[in-house]
Amino acid sequence: RAIMAGWYLSRMHLAQANLNGADLRAANLSNANLHGARLICSDLRDANLMYTNMKDADFSIPTIS
Repeated sequence: RAIMAGWYLSRMHLAQANLNGADLRAANLSNANLHGARLICSDLRDANLMYTNMKDADFSIPTIS
């Protein structure tokens, strides 16, 4: 699990990144490219997502069978 709380990630190219379970609380992701990134169970509380490209990003909640 990546811990990136409070990090400055503005304008970062994170397309297709596996950020499942990442701690991104209060991270600055403004203008970042998260196209197709996997963010399942990631914590994005208070993150700056202004102008972030989140096309096809996966925020799904895993199911238990």
